[in-house]
Amino acid sequence: MFWYDEFPARLQFELDELENAGFAVVIDPERRAAGQLVLTVIYPIADAEHPLMVVFPSDYPYFAFQVFAPTLALAKHQDPVSKLLCFVAHIDSEWNMAADTVAKYLLEQLPEVLKADKGDPSVAEAREGAPVTGFLNYMTDSLVVTSDWALPPENGRGKLVIGVENDVDLNNLFRCAILEVRDMNGDVLGQSDLSIQARYPSRFHARWVRLAGPPKSTEPLRVLDEAIKIWPELLKPNFNGEPDVVGLVFADQARFEEQHDIWLFLVRRRFRVSVPVKTGRRLPPGDQIQYFLARADRGSRDDLQTRVPRLKPAAEKVVSVFGLGALGSTVAWQLARAGIGRLNLIDHDFVQAGNIPRWIMGWAAAGYGKADVLARHITHNYPFVETLAIPLKVGSPMDVKSPVGDYESRMARALEGTDLIIDCTVEFTVQNFLADYAWKHGIPYLWATGTPGAWGGIVGRAIRGKTLGCWKCFRHQLFEKKIDAPVFEEGPTVQPIGCFSPTFTGSGFDMDSVALQTVRMAVATLCVGAEHGYPDFDWDVGVVNLWKDGHPIAPSWQTCPLEQHPACDAHG
Repeated sequence: MFWYDEFPARLQFELDELENAGFAVVIDPERRAAGQLVLTVIYPIADAEHPLMVVFPSDYPYFAFQVFAPTLALAKHQDPVSKLLCFVAHIDSEWNMAADTVAKYLLEQLPEVLKADKGDPSVAEAREGAPVTGFLNYMTDSLVVTSDWALPPENGRGKLVIGVENDVDLNNLFRCAILEVRDMNGDVLGQSDLSIQARYPSRFHARWVRLAGPPKSTEPLRVLDEAIKIWPELLKPNFNGEPDVVGLVFADQARFEEQHDIWLFLVRRRFRVSVPVKTGRRLPPGDQIQYFLARADRGSRDDLQTRVPRLKPAAEKVVSVFGLGALGSTVAWQLARAGIGRLNLIDHDFVQAGNIPRWIMGWAAAGYGKADVLARHITHNYPFVETLAIPLKVGSPMDVKSPVGDYESRMARALEGTDLIIDCTVEFTVQNFLADYAWKHGIPYLWATGTPGAWGGIVGRAIRGKTLGCWKCFRHQLFEKKIDAPVFEEGPTVQPIGCFSPTFTGSGFDMDSVALQTVRMAVATLCVGAEHGYPDFDWDVGVVNLWKDGHPIAPSWQTCPLEQHPACDAHG
């Protein structure tokens, strides 16, 4: 049932309000019969009458209508492509289905839009930019990664070095990155980060030109015509096994009342399609050229950090994560999202298919070493995070066939230059060793554990010179019940067929509560003393209960500072 059949009174109310306001209204009968209500409303501006097209969504009045003004060309608050008018900044959150009507928006909001277009300072505008590139139609899944270059305005044209990932055919899927922007003499005006360059090893060359402003059309051929008027040589495409690419740069309102260079890419792609078998000839190359716009997206370090400014100090830090199971794999992934400078990933085990319910990666990771496959995943998806995979079981003698000193060498690599040790092994002997090593060498040590059933867990840290106590102090206090232990599910462990050792039962999403607090504590620890960094916690040990009496509950944390225990021998 269509909304106007389900709510006929609402439709009549809309029409009455428009009539009372003096607007002439026509309902499109064909669209109404097809299930969509579209109105044409005549709106007078000065001495002219402008037809507005009002389109109602299928689920009206839960969601707002849209108003298109095809005869208007506003510089502000109008989509230059579809001619959609923007009445409020965030219509999805500001729409009031009980009070808002078409008539109300035309009487109250549209005059404000028209005044804002003329620069009237009395209009309260949303403080946000609206670059034209947000309204264009792009080739599906296309992407060209750019950076935060500041090109000299006097440079109006030049050359591009474009990088492509291995095994990517741009004639099928157009995804690449601009590695260098050069002037006509070949001098570099801007280049991408070395981490981005490493991701795109294949290279080819293209051209770029500066437009006087945003393109006047959204049609690729007309956009190309604008560029050709500035640089006539662009008329002839350069096909050298790759598509011909023309980078268009122009100043636009990237932020509220701020002009910045914006990129857009026009692509000419040639297809060689055979004509009927009888002739065996190919059509002339010009007959198979496809023109399209490719989306540009800035991907520099600063662009990423703009969204998370408090994490910027962590970009220079090194973190060693020991144990990459249910907790450690999630911790490592979240640290990569946070933009840690380098992750040392240490685990001897490999991924089994049965790990999937609690592991951060899925089926495709099965059979690979946990450290290796996680490092590859992070490197591929977070190019500014350096990774070092170290297959190692802490404390276990190396195979007799291994070179002498191999274990020591791997441990040295795991700990070299680290700013923080995160222990997710949930193994007492490893915790004892790493905690002692960290305390002696003045390295912050953070540990995370989960309980059987994933009913609870512990996150704690020990930092010599900051926390009064150490990990051994924590163990004394836990044994004496000065710190409450988290709840756990009673019962035996399970050993799935094919698994080499028993394991606990419990869900990955329950364990994520522990992993996420581990990451918050880690980032806070790394940012201590950094101006505008992620603030520190006022506690060092947190115990969380996720279940109670056999039922899940909201995470319940008990926290405390880590105090020195009088029986601890680490403080002599």
